[in-house]
Amino acid sequence: MKKRRSIKIILSNRWLYTLIAIGIVLFIGVGVYAVGIKPNPGHSISELQTCDSNGQTLVMSNGVWTCGTMAQFSVSNVKITTASHNGAFGGYNAVYNWIQNNGCSGYHVCTATEVVNAAQAGLLPFSGLPYNTLAWYSSGIGTLLSDSNSNDCMGWNQQTVSYQGPAIGYYSGFPNSVYPFWSGCNTVSPVLCCK
Repeated sequence: MKKRRSIKIILSNRWLYTLIAIGIVLFIGVGVYAVGIKPNPGHSISELQTCDSNGQTLVMSNGVWTCGTMAQFSVSNVKITTASHNGAFGGYNAVYNWIQNNGCSGYHVCTATEVVNAAQAGLLPFSGLPYNTLAWYSSGIGTLLSDSNSNDCMGWNQQTVSYQGPAIGYYSGFPNSVYPFWSGCNTVSPVLCCK
């Protein structure tokens, strides 16, 4: 078995203190240089984007930070179709094609998140519609209720009451009063369109 040789570095106290002093001078020099680049490190309050207290927050919209509500930036326009239909459109693509020909050209069927965001921003187009108007939207989820399947009318393929689809309801008795609802797929309702 070979013995390992070890290397010992012996510094006098004078050299050790000299190296420590050089390190301190370098550290202070870097700090002074950093402060010299920007006299006040960080950002001043005037350089920061702030929002007012009217419920606005800092949000990213098209790659730019700006003030607003999340709803304003996730749904730019909401319409309601000019015609109504039961839940048997013939599938997701068929309901998309149907809305194109019924007042929503260039739009898509609203999703649950878009509906909630539009409701928060006051963008739902129910003004002037009759009491208790319902409008279809796509939830993309399926649940089993006690008496029926709630699953976007079986992917927008069913028109029976035993299947249900998501709808947003409008109650004209209160200003801007909307509520989520599961409606039987035999119900004939317009569709909410988002862009």
